[in-house]
Amino acid sequence: MPASSQIASSPPARSRRVNRDRHDTRAPGRPTVTAVIPAKNEERNITWVLQPIPAMVDEMILVDGLSVDRTIEVARLIRPDVRVVEEKQHGKGAALRAGFRAVAEGIHVRLSVYSSSFEAGYRRRTPSSATDSG
Repeated sequence: MPASSQIASSPPARSRRVNRDRHDTRAPGRPTVTAVIPAKNEERNITWVLQPIPAMVDEMILVDGLSVDRTIEVARLIRPDVRVVEEKQHGKGAALRAGFRAVAEGIHVRLSVYSSSFEAGYRRRTPSSATDSG
């Protein structure tokens, strides 16, 4: 692994990773689903991304771009099963590459924290907009 990435508090390497706080209810042969979440200084928004992640996601990897706020601490409070990868290179591309390198196998899903403020506001407005339009 390149020196630019460092995995913090990662579980021991296994051929198949599954969240420790969840029961493995996957059907036989179903691939592991991993959410890769790049973030930097997102302590105010990370909750909007982590809380609604469905149970079908087996593993969450938060790629932290050297945040100076409490992004990692808040993420671990919301989801104690989140794995954290610290990325020293700048940019979302570097964060995504580091996150995907940390995934063992299966389906990789990228989630964005950066637009979560907009999406949270949109969700709050949606019910009234839906009823107003008929």
